[in-house]
Amino acid sequence: MLRFLALSPDAQAYYDGLEQKRLNARHHLRKILALAEVYPADSIARAIADGLAFQAFSAEYIANILEARARTLPEPGPLQLTRGLDLLDIDIPPPDLNVYETNHDPELTLSAWMHSSMPCTSPT
Repeated sequence: MLRFLALSPDAQAYYDGLEQKRLNARHHLRKILALAEVYPADSIARAIADGLAFQAFSAEYIANILEARARTLPEPGPLQLTRGLDLLDIDIPPPDLNVYETNHDPELTLSAWMHSSMPCTSPT
């Protein structure tokens, strides 16, 4: 018990929480002490403080926090930018826009077309 209390200033409060929330508090205590042999003391103290703050009283919680914090993320690689030289050399013919022409009569202008397509209304 003294070894556990030496792990953190919050160890006594965490142990009290274990006693209240868990039937086998000593079992959790032994597991946390086993974790203290593997992980640095400051990591154990921080995990105990977090467990106390979140009211998570369990050796499994302490183990999960320690494992998550010990995981290292891969170092991001350099950004790869595409340059014009890296693009494929593809020749694409220009599109044929003649399919959009509906006016085959060159004398029909836009204003004439608008007047012919708009319904005529006369004031009554």
